[in-house]
Amino acid sequence: MTPYHWIALVAAGAGLSACSETERSDEVLFSVAVTDLPATINNKLAQGHGLEDTLELRLRGEVFDPPHISEIVARGTVDRSTALAASDADFSAFKAGDDEWIVETFAAVDQPEIRSFLADSNVRRGSRTLFQRIERQLVYVVARYPTGDSEYRLVFLNYYNERRRGKVQVYTFENGEWKRTNRLSRDSTLWLALLAFQRGSIMQR
Repeated sequence: MTPYHWIALVAAGAGLSACSETERSDEVLFSVAVTDLPATINNKLAQGHGLEDTLELRLRGEVFDPPHISEIVARGTVDRSTALAASDADFSAFKAGDDEWIVETFAAVDQPEIRSFLADSNVRRGSRTLFQRIERQLVYVVARYPTGDSEYRLVFLNYYNERRRGKVQVYTFENGEWKRTNRLSRDSTLWLALLAFQRGSIMQR
């Protein structure tokens, strides 16, 4: 039998101010074999485990089956009351190629970096060309991820209905709205969850 190890058991408490009543809080299980971990995160997460082991992560959240197809919304009708709705708005902003709208989908701490990113004409042109080709955004999982004093939402999605090309967006609750953030870009546990999503190793519990 393959040994399993819980690298985290995240049970978000009731009554958190950032929690929407419309969100489900079932458990989502992410699992990755140690041998499948990329070298960039292998050393930290695999420490103390053998090559035959499987690492598992449990987060509160929801698996969408079939996946949620993001609806294109107008800038003036944006809803950020949930991370799922905020992700729809994010996709709409990039599809529209509206730089200011893209910036405002991010948390205040991230906005200077995003403005700098969009100020590069080559990067901006490439982004617009990419999203012109993308027809839809599919969301498969929204999970709650508490870290220290903050609680984030993780939105696992892709644009091509191919799990191996999947991405994860991180949202933080700011001034009554969910805003996208890059704060967890170096979080090893987050990348383990993404790898599990890309490999199809997730299930609703």
